[in-house]
Amino acid sequence: MAHMWLPDPAGGSEMCALPLDRSGSGYLLTASPREPVRLLTAKEARPSSVAAVSLVTVLPCPPSGWALLAGPTAAGVSVNGLPLRSGARRLRERDEIRRGGVRFFYTGESLAEVVPFPGTEQVTHCVRCKTPIAEGTPAVRCPDPSCGLWHHQDVDTCPCWTGFPDKTFSSCAMCQNPATLEGLLRWRPEEV
Repeated sequence: MAHMWLPDPAGGSEMCALPLDRSGSGYLLTASPREPVRLLTAKEARPSSVAAVSLVTVLPCPPSGWALLAGPTAAGVSVNGLPLRSGARRLRERDEIRRGGVRFFYTGESLAEVVPFPGTEQVTHCVRCKTPIAEGTPAVRCPDPSCGLWHHQDVDTCPCWTGFPDKTFSSCAMCQNPATLEGLLRWRPEEV
């Protein structure tokens, strides 16, 4: 699940991460630091109704596919310092969005979590142990948006994401994403 970094609505100095839920209609990005984001209604999410700045899913798309839409009355919107003149842009990793004086940052990064493997049309092999992952088996998909490969994570038999008690893994078998289940995003906008 992708995330949007936004100002702390409580007025804190650090930004907070909002998980972008694809099951809804999308989000409205406001120019108010007190309420920087709110869910869109189904009516507001229709392309003919876009009058403000909206974040909507892109279909068909990979798990992190989101687009920024800005209606003709939405002035002062920029992405990575450039005005959003076309009214639409598919977001890319670490894009900075500004609306008025409010800054947002997009990341396709998700949190590593153990889930039942959803299965695929073709056989999917664990990238660490190279054996097939059966549908419904506990597994972790690497949260790095440029990787996304699957690992077994059955604590008793095949913990290919985190490792066994006597041997832990520090990263994904294919990339440098930390192999943890701590629920922390690796990238923060302070690194910009």
